[in-house]
Amino acid sequence: MIIQSEILKSWVRDVFMSKGMTFAHATQCAEVLILADLRGIDSHGVARLSGYVRLIDKDRITVNPTLVIERETPSTANLNAGGAIGLVSAHHAMQIAIEKPRTAAVDGWRFQIPTTLVSQPTTL
Repeated sequence: MIIQSEILKSWVRDVFMSKGMTFAHATQCAEVLILADLRGIDSHGVARLSGYVRLIDKDRITVNPTLVIERETPSTANLNAGGAIGLVSAHHAMQIAIEKPRTAAVDGWRFQIPTTLVSQPTTL
């Protein structure tokens, strides 16, 4: 059976939203799972959805987490994911790491490698 990726992405997003996840986080999760399938990495695609649903049902994934930077330097951050699904916490950590070089410059030079540590994710 062939299903158009946009239709499947909408369905996956709706599944996450039916479990209480915000539209933004549900869309983010759906996009990651669909992209994995489209790239041929089926082990990390939509096949994982049922496992995520089970973890949500067992309260092992916080569907509306509070993501908090607990410690931070100009080039590093420690992100407490608050039990978030890894599809959300990893993306948030990556966005922080991408922003770090823009703010960690010294006289126009960047000496440090940006790093974000994620604590308390549910899955990564």
